[in-house]
Amino acid sequence: DGGVDRDSAIVSYTPTPGGRVLRQSQVGVELEPGYDGRLTIDGVAIPEEQMLYAIVPGSPEYLALPEELRDQGPRPNNKNVVMFKPGPGQAIVEYDTGTVEVQVRFWRIDEGPDTARTVTYTIRVF
Repeated sequence: DGGVDRDSAIVSYTPTPGGRVLRQSQVGVELEPGYDGRLTIDGVAIPEEQMLYAIVPGSPEYLALPEELRDQGPRPNNKNVVMFKPGPGQAIVEYDTGTVEVQVRFWRIDEGPDTARTVTYTIRVF
């Protein structure tokens, strides 16, 4: 099972713990609504602005958001989608083959990151 302790706040894993992926595959979790989180993959902390569906601050899409959403950072509409896809210009260009460790740190938005829990699991990259 990829060595994971299950947590009820995690709706789904991409891929599932212990699953196999290609070197440039999307990796992460979907959390219950009302949660936010961050990823660390093989010891590399993924910047929030590099996570999937992030909106680049200052971009036309970002500026079109209501101001109260702009104050919530680069992922105002999908805090509960904690995913990353490697590529050029990203913290990870491609995963190393073999076992890769994924760490998800997550918390209820209304409680803040000081209350974060962490789940760590592995996937296999080929």
